[in-house]
Amino acid sequence: MSGATQSRFHAETLLETDSARVRVMTLAAGEGTAWHRHSLVTDEMVGLEGELVVELAGPDRRVPLTAGERCTVLSGQRHRVINPGATPGAYLLVQGGGAYDFIVSAP
Repeated sequence: MSGATQSRFHAETLLETDSARVRVMTLAAGEGTAWHRHSLVTDEMVGLEGELVVELAGPDRRVPLTAGERCTVLSGQRHRVINPGATPGAYLLVQGGGAYDFIVSAP
């Protein structure tokens, strides 16, 4: 782990339906989401600002998410997003494929 702490993040919802959500997620320096997975939802992420990292477990991978970079996390994949940088970071999160859930899980 890069030293990021689990925390609450700021989420601005742009669109929400029964099977899709679009949000702008902002993480302060050193913050990160909890390790989690989704039963049906696929996450499509696009970096907007800062230097974020998507961490994936099983198999373990770290995907840089800087401005313009994309990352897809399939349903069932354990993951989290961290901001190891010294400035805030933001990404566009498009979620679809079914009913939303957020299942906290260890890596």
